Amino acid sequence: MKNFKIYKKIFATGIIHSGAYSGLSRDLDGNPIDTDWMIYLEYLPDFLKLPEDAELGVGYKKSDVKDFLVYTDRGISVALFTRTEPGKYEHTITAKAHLVPQQLWELVYPDARERAIAKVQNLFFMGFRQCSWYFVGKESNDLYAVIPEYHLDETCIINAFCCNMQQSAAADGFDIAQYGHSSSYLPASVLDGMEYSQFKLANPEEILALVDENPLIIRGLLNYGFTMSELGLEDLTPKKPQFSALMAYMGWPKSVAHE
Repeated sequence: MKNFKIYKKIFATGIIHSGAYSGLSRDLDGNPIDTDWMIYLEYLPDFLKLPEDAELGVGYKKSDVKDFLVYTDRGISVALFTRTEPGKYEHTITAKAHLVPQQLWELVYPDARERAIAKVQNLFFMGFRQCSWYFVGKESNDLYAVIPEYHLDETCIINAFCCNMQQSAAADGFDIAQYGHSSSYLPASVLDGMEYSQFKLANPEEILALVDENPLIIRGLLNYGFTMSELGLEDLTPKKPQFSALMAYMGWPKSVAHE
């Protein structure tokens, strides 16, 4: 670990900082991230445009920065950038999607569809959810996650958008009488004898496909920081099926939605 005092002039420039948060950040799996460098998001676009021989101060150049964390002005680390070749960095998002500013998402994923897929991957298939699969309740239309080793190394079911399980689980036919002590998860055994496992959603594209027909999914994704364009809803017309779903989410009757 380099001595922070060596970097105090770099720290004062406001362009790229070093040492201030070393070892304090963790990735989505909870593993500590060890890097000597950090930069605030507002300066990231300009830093990436710098030539490799650009001086950063105290005799150091951009080429000396092999990896660095990106922080928001609230002190949250949101991404790790790692050099792959001169002038190029790969990124890893280190925070949950709704904590990552839209500015960063749009910088690393300019295409709205690719950005939406990356956000779903981050929320539903990373960290402790990386081996999860999902299904939609037949009556509630809620999205459920089936997560291996969720509690005491047991596979459990939770509401994917962190809503209370009891009401929706009862509506969808789960035998929950013996599990009334918990409102946040159920053991996967409640699926025994049911057909939900035949309708597994196991990748981001399958989750996003629900937007066309499920207003609860629209609401959940919007609450987690998705934009209308990322959900393919920016050009709504009465001819598109997404229109009625969005109107239902907003509380409009179908007769109004199709006038």
